[in-house]
Amino acid sequence: MKRSSKKILLSFVFSILLFALLFFAQPTTHHSSPTLSTVAGTDPQPLLAQAIRLKEALSFLGSSLSVVDEKRLLALRKPLVGR
Repeated sequence: MKRSSKKILLSFVFSILLFALLFFAQPTTHHSSPTLSTVAGTDPQPLLAQAIRLKEALSFLGSSLSVVDEKRLLALRKPLVGR
C-alpha cells in the first residue's frame, strides 16, 4: 500500500471512531429542573414588565406566545394597574 492510501485509510478510520465516540457519548436521560420556591412579599412588577417586553418582542419577530400564555400574562398585569 502506498503511503497516501494509508493516510486516507487512517483518516477514514479515525473519523468513524470520532463520530461513534461523539454519537454514543450523548446523555440518554434528561434531568428535570429543580422546583423553585415561591418568594412572598416581593413586587412582581420588574419581572412582569420584562415578560411583557419579551412577549412583544416575540410577537414582533413572528413567533408570538400562545393565546393562553398571553392571556395569563396579561391577567397578571391587571392587579398591578390599581396600585
